[in-house]
Amino acid sequence: MPYKEAVDKVKGGVGAIKEAWGREPDLPIIWSESGVIPKDVAEYAAKKGVRIIRGLRGLRKLLDEVASN
Repeated sequence: MPYKEAVDKVKGGVGAIKEAWGREPDLPIIWSESGVIPKDVAEYAAKKGVRIIRGLRGLRKLLDEVASN
């Protein structure tokens, strides 16, 4: 189950990647293996620009969406 600290870790990683690559990664995500995403964590992640996905179908849907843009 994702938690707020995981969102902060992803955001910290985004900063490190931006420093190394000179740009932010295209798709900061957190994978929820259990599929359970607490509402407060989902809202926090959305505010921080981090997406939370459930399962392989969710990942595929998100990647298809990004690829079509």
